[in-house]
Amino acid sequence: MLHKTLKQCTVTRWNGVLLTLKSVAENLTDLRALSIDPKANKNLMRVMTELNGTLLNAVIGVLDPFDAATKCLSADKQATIHLVLATKHRLVSHFTAVVGDCEVVVQTKQHLKFSWIATL
Repeated sequence: MLHKTLKQCTVTRWNGVLLTLKSVAENLTDLRALSIDPKANKNLMRVMTELNGTLLNAVIGVLDPFDAATKCLSADKQATIHLVLATKHRLVSHFTAVVGDCEVVVQTKQHLKFSWIATL
C-alpha cells in the first residue's frame, strides 16, 4: 500500500538504522494515512501518533554526514588514508554546529570532547 518499501533495520552495521529512519521519513505521510484506518494495527496507530517528523528529520540530518564519511573512507580499490584528516575535520565541524543549534543546553558543554571521533 506504500509507494516505497520500508527498509528493515539490520544490526550488522550502524547505518542500517539510518536507512530505516530514511525509509520511515519518506513514507511518513502514507504511514500516517494507513494508521487512521480503523482496521489498522493498534501498534502502528500508536507509533504514528507519537512520531515527531521534525525530530526524525533532525536525527537523519545529524547522521547523514557520518554515513557519507563511512562510505568515503571504506573504498575497496583505492587508498583513503589521505582523506581521514579532512573527513574528521568535516565531522567535527558538523557535530559542533549541530550541538550549537540544539535547543537543549548541556550544562557540561565546556567539558565535551570529541575524542570518540579520533577513532575514525
